[in-house]
Amino acid sequence: MENISNLPVELPAKVSECSELRLNEMNLFDKLIGEFFDAIAERNPKHREWYRKISRSPQGAHQIAWKSGKPFSPHFLFFRTVDTARLMPMAYAEFRVQFWAHKFFWVERDAKKQGNVEQYDSVGFMRLTMVALAPELLLLRNRYDRGCGDIPIILTEWTSHKLNLAMEYWQALSRDEWSIEEKREQFVKVYKHFGRKAKPSFLQVDCLVRSLFLDPVIDYLPAFVIIMHNPRAEDGHARVLFQRPSFVPPPELVKEWPTGCGNPGCTKPDCSFIDIKETFCLQEGSPMETCDKMATVNGTTHPQLSSRLYSISKPPSIVEFEALCSQTTSKDTYPLAELISSNVPIYDLTSLHSVLSSPEKSSVLQDEWHHILKSGPGVLVLKHMYPDTFILGKANTVFRSIIASEKSSMKGDHFAAGGKNDRIWNSFNKHAMADPEGFVEYYSNPWMALVSEAWLGPAYQITAQVNVVKPGGAPQVSHRDYHLGFQDAKACARFPKAMHVASQLLTLQGAVAHSDMPLDSGPTRLLPFSQQFEEGFMAYRLPEFKEYFLNHWVALPLEMGDGVFFNPALFHAAGENRTNEVERSANLIQVSSAFGKTMETVEHLPLIEKCWDELHRKWEHEKMSQEVEAFIAAIGEGYPFPTNLDRRHPSPGGMAPMSQQDVLRKALEQGWGREQVIDTLKHMEDDNRVYPVKVLKE
Repeated sequence: MENISNLPVELPAKVSECSELRLNEMNLFDKLIGEFFDAIAERNPKHREWYRKISRSPQGAHQIAWKSGKPFSPHFLFFRTVDTARLMPMAYAEFRVQFWAHKFFWVERDAKKQGNVEQYDSVGFMRLTMVALAPELLLLRNRYDRGCGDIPIILTEWTSHKLNLAMEYWQALSRDEWSIEEKREQFVKVYKHFGRKAKPSFLQVDCLVRSLFLDPVIDYLPAFVIIMHNPRAEDGHARVLFQRPSFVPPPELVKEWPTGCGNPGCTKPDCSFIDIKETFCLQEGSPMETCDKMATVNGTTHPQLSSRLYSISKPPSIVEFEALCSQTTSKDTYPLAELISSNVPIYDLTSLHSVLSSPEKSSVLQDEWHHILKSGPGVLVLKHMYPDTFILGKANTVFRSIIASEKSSMKGDHFAAGGKNDRIWNSFNKHAMADPEGFVEYYSNPWMALVSEAWLGPAYQITAQVNVVKPGGAPQVSHRDYHLGFQDAKACARFPKAMHVASQLLTLQGAVAHSDMPLDSGPTRLLPFSQQFEEGFMAYRLPEFKEYFLNHWVALPLEMGDGVFFNPALFHAAGENRTNEVERSANLIQVSSAFGKTMETVEHLPLIEKCWDELHRKWEHEKMSQEVEAFIAAIGEGYPFPTNLDRRHPSPGGMAPMSQQDVLRKALEQGWGREQVIDTLKHMEDDNRVYPVKVLKE
């Protein structure tokens, strides 16, 4: 068993050190090329027509030539090589294929053959694979003059997801942008995705791939390496890792490359072992160097620390995201759950009532909930959280009155314009002011306290908003929630990576169903395990992540009185209400940690008023210098929450209202006087306050 706890920064870069992987070589060039052309002549003319078409096209004629008036033959097909620009006939480009596989792969092959099992032995397997790969091998090999005498093929039992994850890791590693710490972190992250049972393991293949490009014993640098996926899987093709971007076949050359393998006995029209349109390559001039990036400061060389920030220019890995979201939830992990549905643990609280009278049992239940929210699927359902629905019916009456009283304002929210649905911002405060007796009954629920403490500990603070989605209500776009979920990508990128994780630990999101919610009414769409993706706040707006969500979300029907609670970093979205009569109603619960507050109270307005003239003089002299920015950050609130969302509600798109710091920057740039600045900030402060609610009597 491999131990990565003391993983060295520099992994082996010599083929001799890849002891678990065994090499078998095969030189069947003459047979291979003969069988390929015979198959084309007799049964599979698609490749011949492709060569004819590409050699006559403006885009391909300078790369591939077919000698005029001559038959389709390797002696009359010529390739302009990428590395030397020589025009070389296919017949002269001999090569040998190197098959690398786990040593037990070859043992198992030969053992099955000896046992009279209908199975190819090692030689038969290699022969069959070479014939199947013939079209792509001949095309790729002939594009190079040097470095293709041996073509490495690594055989794995990996899925397509794991192949893509490994390819993206090697591409990123070749850019040589990671520090020592980051290299170790990134390797361990990928290794854990593969698990210990992968054959061969990611560590073994990683060592081999590095070795093929770096071992000084090898006197050439391979132009490409082919890595084959699990032969029993049907969800993808082999991947090609090119040595540099200039070696990748241009799109105009391969966009019409025919499907179908080169096996003469294969009749499947779409059979293909390699998709040469989906390619990966290393950075130009940096063939996966194992040396670590160093920084020189004052003439002294030190290991360079990893960046504390995510970069907008480096999109998160959709492959890594898919791997995380492909996990499954086991009932064995959460024995107190009634069942697991669509990877979501469901707890029937009527059978767990005795837990409330036992601190020990309560703690065990909270352990399960905490694990779900942090390290598990990220979401749980509490059936019968409010077994007495009379409490909810009474609250619904109050909520309808509040909605009626606020109807003229036509408030929207950050996903729907005003008038589309009904929304009560700060239903927590308004509920208490309108019906204190019902409010006490509602928030005396012990399950609310238990799940809140499970995630946040004591001294938490509850807020709530009512949302009523009417028949025909459109679905939301997938998103993450407060805090960073209310920022755009540019703002999120300014927060350190650690804060992207810490943000989700400061809030618990939830909802109490105030009506029955059949699936057609559009209960919340959920993507289990997506909260584990650390770059999620940078990712959820990107098209490929939105598309993945749309193809993989799950939803569960809820009954009036059920509760659902989830990590705010979970990708989620309200569903579409496709019913004609159901008004889907929920009280959205947001519970905040005690730690999201300063130790002392700061009165910002008097400080700004006192210092404005001096700040303005400094700005006139320096403009928006680092010093001016530093003072604005010290004297003004930079985060616009908490606020009164009735008066300062976010617009569709999820953008947060302006903060005090935003106002100060705007005031400096537009030349405001002190009086205008203070009036604007006072007006903002007034809008942040909560006012008593006048409730219409029915």
